[in-house]
Amino acid sequence: MKNYILILFSLLLIQVHAQDGSRIEQAKIGYITNKLNLSSTEAEKFWPLYNEYKSKIKTIRKEMRMDMKEIQNLDAISDKEAETTLNDIISSEQRTLI
Repeated sequence: MKNYILILFSLLLIQVHAQDGSRIEQAKIGYITNKLNLSSTEAEKFWPLYNEYKSKIKTIRKEMRMDMKEIQNLDAISDKEAETTLNDIISSEQRTLI
């Protein structure tokens, strides 16, 4: 019985968290649209581009976190591996600026 209550409680928390995230996302969209003073036509063009940009940034940052994990223990990797990893991190940072 405890397991069922715990599962139901967990599902409820997940649902509440998802709703909060959705409300936050909607508020963000409204805020940015308002601050940029976008017309509905402009917003239709802007948001797909913005979402694509955010997706690419998320992917790049995930790659960077993986690279950072590789160099956490500098004693375990060679100088060449460290240099390659650092160059990958710099390259990722540069891609976020484009």
